Amino acid sequence: SGNVSGNTYVGGLVGYLNASNGTVSIDNSYATSQVTGNDRVGGLVGAEYAQAGTALISDTYATGAVVGSSFVGGLAGFLTGTTATVKNSFWDIDGTGQVDGFGSVGHNEINKKKKNAVQMQLPGTYATWDTGFWTVSGAGQTVSGYGVTRPYLTQVTRVADRPAPGTLFAGGWGGLTNTQQSGADGSAYGITSWQQLANLNQVLTSNYSFALNNNLDSSSTGYSTLASSTANGNAGWLPIGNSTTAFKGIFDGQNKTISNLNINRPVADYIGLFGNAQNAAIRNVGMVGGSVTGRGGVGALMGNLGADSSIGYSYATGSVAGYDKVGGLVGNVGGGSSSVSHSYALGSVSGTSNSVGGLVGALGDSAGLNSISASYATGSVTGINEVGGLVGTVHGSGIASGQARINT
Repeated sequence: SGNVSGNTYVGGLVGYLNASNGTVSIDNSYATSQVTGNDRVGGLVGAEYAQAGTALISDTYATGAVVGSSFVGGLAGFLTGTTATVKNSFWDIDGTGQVDGFGSVGHNEINKKKKNAVQMQLPGTYATWDTGFWTVSGAGQTVSGYGVTRPYLTQVTRVADRPAPGTLFAGGWGGLTNTQQSGADGSAYGITSWQQLANLNQVLTSNYSFALNNNLDSSSTGYSTLASSTANGNAGWLPIGNSTTAFKGIFDGQNKTISNLNINRPVADYIGLFGNAQNAAIRNVGMVGGSVTGRGGVGALMGNLGADSSIGYSYATGSVAGYDKVGGLVGNVGGGSSSVSHSYALGSVSGTSNSVGGLVGALGDSAGLNSISASYATGSVTGINEVGGLVGTVHGSGIASGQARINT
């Protein structure tokens, strides 16, 4: 902590890391200092050289403001040499004021680990770090909003110097009651920003309850970096839940809308606002506009609705495209005892293979009853085989009870 200032080779932790002969490294370290200099200025290291030896920076982060004139970076001002490497290290683009991690080019792992101030507090950011050195988790469900914090060195950092805690959500207790967690009142975790919505990926399997407290659109905090067409390297929104880990819990949109969501992941499965859910309930949310593209199991709201799950009183108006199991609202409904009810889709749907539907791409399997009721779709639908205005494919024990109005 504190301030660091100089002229050349100025860093929050080390000014000059020089591997002219042999190996030098910095690991399990962090810097929060404000760093000011002229040339080769970095939040962690001013310059890292590896001309004849090996220089390695790993498991580190920097958060303090970084100011300089030339070769300025959130992590390091200057790196050179084919064996100058940075691994599993991060800089806070908000705190450092630097969108680039390194002021120079021609080294390993450039600009891959930038995070905003909230992402710097997420335990998932540091999943590969050694917890023998680091404390990476905050207070969790023991505080309202689910407490998180930036990591600190467990046996080194003084209590007074430990990072200030934050929360993943805008208050609430995730549905926990006082009998489950002291002080809890049963309220859902609140969501007021795109980042808080994205934070559901940090607690996918915890079976919490969430409530959308306001509309989210292109003017809402975090849109450009999380949900716009240029977010995540032009891939757009990262779905909540994936093919290996499904969302489990309750999401209540409280009749609010999520607008202008963009996803462009044409080689990925289970794509939508939610990628995959099991033992989940999604209700009372509208997906307005936007564009969603994936491969298999693609829908504006949900890619794959797995076992013992439901979607109710929800709708989507944007376009959806994929390969197979593509639907205007949900790509695939299966796994047994899952349903879509009182919902609709208005946008165009296109697929380049099978199971393409205006509302749901594919419904049902051999695992048990899956159903659609009191629902409809009105958008244009195009595909190759098993294409329907409401549902592309109904098989196994699926039951569809709704209507399709197709505008062409």
